[in-house]
Amino acid sequence: CEITARGPRAEAAIDAAFSEIERWDRVLSLYKKESEASRMNREAGRGPFLASESLWEAMTKALHAAKRSQGAFDPTLRARGFSQVRLDEARRSVFFQTPDLKMDFGGIGKGLALDHAAAALRAHGETRALINFGGQIIALGPWTVQSSAGPLDVEDASVSTSGDGEQPGHIINPATGLSVHGPDAVVVAPTAAEADAWSTALYVT
Repeated sequence: CEITARGPRAEAAIDAAFSEIERWDRVLSLYKKESEASRMNREAGRGPFLASESLWEAMTKALHAAKRSQGAFDPTLRARGFSQVRLDEARRSVFFQTPDLKMDFGGIGKGLALDHAAAALRAHGETRALINFGGQIIALGPWTVQSSAGPLDVEDASVSTSGDGEQPGHIINPATGLSVHGPDAVVVAPTAAEADAWSTALYVT
């Protein structure tokens, strides 16, 4: 991840942005056995799991994208698995109706981290900055960025690219359970979470 910022508080802003990215990794990474997402995957099939504010945000945005894309983006990585997830807003709890169901935030987690990193930059007074997070970019202010679709002019928006060029076979079609191969999908959206989820959905379809 690379961050470009040149405001008067740039160093503090960049530190705060990286801290946000690290915080979201601690919440959502399935490589960490004690991350909140890992604990939820172990426990939510047995009973309601009480989620933190951050995990709740991830769950609601991931399931919203799954519904809007009609399952092309599905964080459970199985056909309409998202329909087996029950959220209780009053308690902020998560329950999996299928005991062995698992959530995987690989298709939206980077976007969530970028949105909050950008918010940290803005909180420190940055109005023109760029975060490049391996396959996804978020721009504060106007920038021209390179993508597999060519140069793009973006302003206060995110560009996400999904494909198998760097990690062949890592994107799964929920309908078939098989890896997807094909031309890159490039999406520009107002938020990084939206861009991340929809580039995955478009690549699958």
